[in-house]
Amino acid sequence: MQRYKITISPQSSLCFSERRPGGQFRDTFPYVPGTVLRAAVAELMLGESAFDDLFMGPKPAIFTHAYPAGYVLPATAMSCKANPGFCRGGGGEHGVIDTLVERLCFEALRPAGPLYLPQCRECGRRLERHACFYKFDGEKAQRVSVPQCLLTRVAINRRRGTAEEGLLYSPIVVAEGVRRPDRNWDFYPTTFTGFVTVERHADTLEVYLKKVDFLGSGTSRGLGHVDVKVEALDPRPTDNGLEERCRKLNERIKRRWQTLQKLPGCAQSPAHQPDQGSYFTLDLYADAILKEDGWLPAMVFTADMLKARSDVHDDTLQLVRAYSGYDYRGGWNIVWGLPKDVEVVVPRGSVFVYWTSNLNQWESALQDLELRGIGERTAEGFGQVRVSDEFHTIATGEEPA
Repeated sequence: MQRYKITISPQSSLCFSERRPGGQFRDTFPYVPGTVLRAAVAELMLGESAFDDLFMGPKPAIFTHAYPAGYVLPATAMSCKANPGFCRGGGGEHGVIDTLVERLCFEALRPAGPLYLPQCRECGRRLERHACFYKFDGEKAQRVSVPQCLLTRVAINRRRGTAEEGLLYSPIVVAEGVRRPDRNWDFYPTTFTGFVTVERHADTLEVYLKKVDFLGSGTSRGLGHVDVKVEALDPRPTDNGLEERCRKLNERIKRRWQTLQKLPGCAQSPAHQPDQGSYFTLDLYADAILKEDGWLPAMVFTADMLKARSDVHDDTLQLVRAYSGYDYRGGWNIVWGLPKDVEVVVPRGSVFVYWTSNLNQWESALQDLELRGIGERTAEGFGQVRVSDEFHTIATGEEPA
């Protein structure tokens, strides 16, 4: 098995629209979908002997989404309604906190304790869900935005070769970069980073990855020109921090629960005792297509689904909390020239919390989940997960990020 890090640098504006526009405006994803890169490589490899193994075999190559930053805020992240955003030291934004540990402990109080209603520590206003891509700048988290712009185009009459009257459209595209007025108008290029994991024919795939010059739609109208760099990585890193992340999460839960146990009338232990087992989370870093019983769309990745996916027999595993929702995703199949089926998906950022008394039994399976994802169509970038994301422990309510 071989793993590659893919760095995509736009040389022109990019457009990754999910469906044909119903009006004048056409939206775009703020990242490079894995299915787009996969389709571009597949189009170049048509006729190659390795094509079936890489794209249609039982273990196809996995193309993750390429994001502008390495981290995604979980659904439990919240920020001030009036001044949302990460703290930057100069005032303005009031910070972002993660509420997972707090909510988990408050909701476990028996008998029921006070309602958990988080408030901004700066101004006392209520908090709302906050979602974005971010990176770590030292010990602080920093938001990473994708510059977008609006283009105006006019349709061309194919018979006359001139502008067609009344057919004006405006695609929203990802810009090649942005000039910062606060930094002497220096140009900051847009870059996206993703990963490709392949079982066989890695050398052949690497050659064609480097040949990709265009991604997305509108390539015949000057859009989609990219520069792709490929870097080989350790296929299975010996230490990806998973064990340390789980340890810190459980320590944080234990400390918080010990504090809440001191509340009058709320001394009873929770059903899933932190001292008798361990917690871990699955944080979705991409939309996931989950099917229960093999066909029924699901919004929750249950304990039974997790055990079936990981082939781990653990009767103590239980799904404790699920912070998720649903959305719809479609697409276009270039080879067939037909639209893909519209799927019900669990949105990026969703969090599933599990408890087990046999966490050591799950170590290898959880590493495999981070590598291969969960649900269906993982080869196209769906179902990427991160186990016990750091944000649950570094951005507590006591110290906002």
